[in-house]
Amino acid sequence: MSDFIHKRPMRVLDLAEVRYAHDGCYEDCADLSNIFNHPIVEVAEGDSKIWRWKPNALIEYVLGRPVDIFGGGKHKIDLNDLCMEYCRGGFPIEEYMKFNMDHGYSLCGFCDVFSQDVIAKVIKAHRDDPRGWMIARADVKRGER
Repeated sequence: MSDFIHKRPMRVLDLAEVRYAHDGCYEDCADLSNIFNHPIVEVAEGDSKIWRWKPNALIEYVLGRPVDIFGGGKHKIDLNDLCMEYCRGGFPIEEYMKFNMDHGYSLCGFCDVFSQDVIAKVIKAHRDDPRGWMIARADVKRGER
């Protein structure tokens, strides 16, 4: 259990720092942090400091252990299988984004999973209707990357 990200020392980043660092590379992540109310943290990994979404301890626990899925036996959750299910339209983009935030994905990896265009569509949809939770359903085709 000691390898869980949430147990490592971390610093919660000010979103202005995220927005303007690395030539504005993570500006959209700062916007998503506001939309999803999800902090971005800096975590020490060896000699490096990695920017990640703040991990949810429960999600980390579940991902690290075999779980009984509907009585079908114990299985580990495979992140590649989740990605394929998302691409098949198994769940909305907002839920898949939030899941990736909750398991403490690095900002760099997150931006690889979700293209700049998709992230921009989610942000625009939220700005157009900030009260809606399923903000991008009409604007992002299922599985679009």
